[in-house]
Amino acid sequence: MVAVDDALSRFLRDAGEKAQVYFAASCVERGSDVFFLAVASEQDRGADVETYLRLLEDLWVAAGLSPEERASHQERIDAFSEMQTEGDDKPPGILAFAFDAVAAMYDAYTYLVTGDSDNITYTSNHNLNSAGFIDDAVAGESNRYEQEIATQLRDMETLSADFASVDLAVLRDQARTIGRGHIEALRTAFH
Repeated sequence: MVAVDDALSRFLRDAGEKAQVYFAASCVERGSDVFFLAVASEQDRGADVETYLRLLEDLWVAAGLSPEERASHQERIDAFSEMQTEGDDKPPGILAFAFDAVAAMYDAYTYLVTGDSDNITYTSNHNLNSAGFIDDAVAGESNRYEQEIATQLRDMETLSADFASVDLAVLRDQARTIGRGHIEALRTAFH
């Protein structure tokens, strides 16, 4: 994790807002499928799923959002039941993954509202925690944590290069592919 911490500190110091937001969006995208899997068993969460999808889409175009829209999105994600936990308490079982996914999105939007790059670090940490929990859940048959470290380092390198040449569709597709892999690992562990 030290490699990620050091690289992330440099990235947050040197990269612009757009690069930081896309880094966060990629993190959130990787965790989104886990959110959908976790809440699929809860019958009254359809509206949350739709809201999460809209907020995820808007995160990828956040540079075009007004300050009011950013704040409104942050408030909407803060209203999710996952954000209503006390202290460090997380929901049990698979719902813990939903917590990390929602918290990562909340922190990404908090960055957009406040400009405080510590929130990008929190987004990164939620993904690392979730990846570690996936490894624990599948009892040694997974290397999601190491994959998350490598992915974050790759994303930072990609977004630190010639930013104008970054293909965001490729970045997003890579995040989705990893997210689908998380789902398959969790289905094995929880079903």
